[in-house]
Amino acid sequence: MTSIRTTLVRAPFVLVPLVLAGCVGKPVAPPARAPAPIVRPAPTPPAPPVANWENGLLTPGRWTYTRDSRGGLALYGIAGSNAVLSIRCDTTARRVFISRMGSVAGSMTLRATSGARAYAARPTAGTVPYVAADLTPTDPQLDALAFSRGRFLVGLSGAVDVVVPSWPEVARVIEDCRG
Repeated sequence: MTSIRTTLVRAPFVLVPLVLAGCVGKPVAPPARAPAPIVRPAPTPPAPPVANWENGLLTPGRWTYTRDSRGGLALYGIAGSNAVLSIRCDTTARRVFISRMGSVAGSMTLRATSGARAYAARPTAGTVPYVAADLTPTDPQLDALAFSRGRFLVGLSGAVDVVVPSWPEVARVIEDCRG
């Protein structure tokens, strides 16, 4: 009997761990390691914008408007010195002449924010050396200059570009020629 009694006394000590082992859930696998972050080089900053005529400095000067027997005339430059650029309406010839300082015939580029066109430029007969391009009053590039966003450029092959503000004097000369 002793053996039964011993077995009954020891049974709870043996059964309790077995019962408790049955209450434990399935073993959980350890969480997967997060993948190591991929080290990427910092993006290259964009190249600084190239300075262009739309963002650069204007050629020093101011526009003035006058009218004479030939028609309207807009002059750009510093007061007391020769004009750097002139836009003239010749009402008799029904032409608009755009002149700038220079002495060599070449290509004159008229650039506005909406586009550019090149014209033949020839020396003028005057004491101060100028070259001029002549346009019809209905040339769409004249409207492009008049309505350019703040400024336009007059380039001449072999010379520094002239960048001027698009002030009302320009449109006034063009309108003088359109009648």
